[in-house]
Amino acid sequence: MKKLFATILLLNTYAFAEVSSINFLEIGFEKWDYVRPTNANSPSGDLKFNEAKMARADLSFNMKNKDQIFDAQMYWRNNIISFTTPFMNLDFSMGEDSGFDKIKSISTKNSSTIINPLFFSFNGEDFSFGLDDMSLRIGNFMAFCSANNDEYDMASAEGIEYGCMTELSLNANDYSKPLMLNMKMDYEDGDKLDFNAKLSNIDLNDSTLIQAKAVSADMTLSKYFVEIGAAELTCMKKSDLKVFDSDIIKKDCENTIDLKLPKIVVNNKTDDTKFYIETEVINIQNENMYFHAPVIQFVDKESSVTTYDMTLKCQKEDSATAYDLHSMIAQCLKSGEISIPRLVSRDENKLWWRYGDILTKNFDPTAHIKSKEKDAANISIRLVNNSAVVSANAYTKILGVTTKFHVDIKGSVLHLPKKDQLIIKVKDIGVPIGWFKIKWKKVLLGIMKKALVGEMIEFQDDNIVIQL
Repeated sequence: MKKLFATILLLNTYAFAEVSSINFLEIGFEKWDYVRPTNANSPSGDLKFNEAKMARADLSFNMKNKDQIFDAQMYWRNNIISFTTPFMNLDFSMGEDSGFDKIKSISTKNSSTIINPLFFSFNGEDFSFGLDDMSLRIGNFMAFCSANNDEYDMASAEGIEYGCMTELSLNANDYSKPLMLNMKMDYEDGDKLDFNAKLSNIDLNDSTLIQAKAVSADMTLSKYFVEIGAAELTCMKKSDLKVFDSDIIKKDCENTIDLKLPKIVVNNKTDDTKFYIETEVINIQNENMYFHAPVIQFVDKESSVTTYDMTLKCQKEDSATAYDLHSMIAQCLKSGEISIPRLVSRDENKLWWRYGDILTKNFDPTAHIKSKEKDAANISIRLVNNSAVVSANAYTKILGVTTKFHVDIKGSVLHLPKKDQLIIKVKDIGVPIGWFKIKWKKVLLGIMKKALVGEMIEFQDDNIVIQL
């Protein structure tokens, strides 16, 4: 993967891929498609370009592809790329470690590239490439790279890679429209991710700081469909990493991430539950994760549960995967704290249907909840090595009268990733003096059941089984 990025960029230079130092090169593409061949003797792609301009030392020339006479078929065999036209054949050895053999597909149309010693630029209507387990596609794009170092010639393979790992700016080519991005990933457990975003920009500054802004985004993962409003991402890359290694960059970023996601709407396609999240802080630093959500709401077609000012603090080891639900659950069960100052549970029969208006019409799904409503307050959960201690003030009606009581719960949490399950085993409950513990256990479990929505919650004696 280390040389994959440079390989993709350099292939846009077509006939000059092996030139070690070029003063200036500009090529306009009408279309270029490549699919990794199953038979080395079969064409693997087609190339159509409009014009190529080149200058080196005291030599310069323009090549215009009039009447498509230089349209070419592409072949990939024995680490050699071959372009074949009716008038000439061009062969380029890519070397043993170019990374090109890892590329499953490449496609670009209506695009152009400029290469010179000072910068590299690539812009166009559409560009995509695919690997065995992922694919990336951008539309309406303009990429610009600069090495900011006179020792590196940006007109060389090393220079382009060094420059794009130093200063990179990716913006919309037509500023009246957003930069479009689609990413698909296949996970080892069989899950598939499909991520779409309308972006303002992606930038890498000073070899270290990565920043991205999105106008909107959506994501499908397993049974969940997630919609996101405006979003901002900031994370760090090691400054001495000057070759493209997607695994290292991804890991460095997730361990230093700061996310701003003001509004998130999640749809569970399996049980028809929906979630609304207003976040203020999502931050991972120094092997710790911190999450603050002013509002989290869960709804089904009959009820809703809303929490206010929830905070979550968990350990996050560098080796753990931030975007893997079960990986992060395991981290929080090792060491985590959850605080919920206020929880409201309601019977609802219309709210579920209005969730489509949250992002499109700025509908507030909590506007009808009164400020004094609460079914639980001052909820505190401490997790250490799968043991849980819960402290809360709960409110329930006894003989028609709303009664407040404080309760402490001790138990353990069994995490079963292969079954997508959490099993909460209630071991002990501390109740007000004068009340029978058995009675309060039943009352408390009833309150907890009311505080959960959907059909994926099951009570087995004193155990609560949550199907994720």
